[in-house]
This record gives sequence, structure tokens and C-alpha cells, in this order.
Amino acid sequence: NTALAAVREHRFDSSSHVLQFASIGFDACVCEVFSSLLAGACLHLAPREQLLPGPPLHSLLRSRSISAVTLTPSVLAQLDPSGLDSLRTVISAGEALPPSVASRWAHPQRLLLNAYGPTEVTVCASIESQLNPSLPTIGAPFPNVRLFVLDSLLRPVPIGLPGELFVSGPGVARGYLGQPSLTAEKFIPHPFSREPG
Repeated sequence: NTALAAVREHRFDSSSHVLQFASIGFDACVCEVFSSLLAGACLHLAPREQLLPGPPLHSLLRSRSISAVTLTPSVLAQLDPSGLDSLRTVISAGEALPPSVASRWAHPQRLLLNAYGPTEVTVCASIESQLNPSLPTIGAPFPNVRLFVLDSLLRPVPIGLPGELFVSGPGVARGYLGQPSLTAEKFIPHPFSREPG
């Protein structure tokens, strides 16, 4: 579900050159690898020293004509967006995207996306594809994912009021490994489902 949604949202196709930036132990690599393969894109691997934020990463993106990359806002803040003419898609993920970083990377010839996914889902739950750099949001849910902002009694809160974000759908994990009490606390039955459990 996540990989198929990423292909569509990231606009990957057989002409895409995607950099695998995330470590193999980080869930973001799942999205990089499988969405690239599903799209028939070219997935680029590189040694760690070429992935260092700043000049090494900039040089790698330019020399390999990378067209799509997923980076954290803290890495984007250390990278110069100029001179990366092949870069068509930049996905910000893993941290909140500050307006200052979004404004630096916004460009008419480049798709800037803000992806959001808490640890409890498969990589990503939502994405903002119509990004307003002055006010980045987490956007809309991926297909087959539902997002709810609820109060402490699990009731929807009106727009503009604070609440807690709840996620449902096939990408939600089954619980925390070896932590049944925390699982019971956080992985609750869907309050609006007609199916029990």
C-alpha cells in the first residue's frame, strides 16, 4: 500500500533516478527501494561518505543526475538547492518541515513534498503535495489510510482546535514488540468502525 502510494505521489516512473539515502535499518529505505522498483526506476546506492550532508551529497546528486530524493529537513537545511537541475522531486520526511527550509527548496520546476508517518505505521501515513512553503502541513492520508483528530473522549475536534492524531488502515502496525501493556494503551479499537476490534 505504501510503496504503490509513494510511486503515485512521488511521481516515479521508468525515467526516475532515485537515491537511496536512508540506512537499510531505517523504515524510509523501504519506501525508497520498493517504490523505485515498482515504478521501474533506477535506484542509486552510494557509500556513506558520499551521502554526508553538504558538498558530498550535493556532488552525488549532481553527478548521478538524481531526479528524486527523500531527506530530512535537517539535511535539506545543510544542502544548497542550486545547481541540481535534474532533481524533480524532493520528499521531506522524518522531522517537522520548517517554513524556512520549505521556502529554500520550493521551485517551479521541482515537486516538494512533505511526508508524515509516525513509528506505528508502515513508513508513511500522509503527504502534502500542494505544499505552501510558508505553512507546511502533513497533508492528506495515503490511499487506504484514514486520519482523525480526536479529543480525549475519542470525539472529532472542530477544525482549528487541538487534539490527538489517530491513524487507521492496513499500514498500522499490530503493536509494540514485547510491550503488551503499551500496545493495549495505544493500539485501540477503531472508534468509528462497524466491525468489532
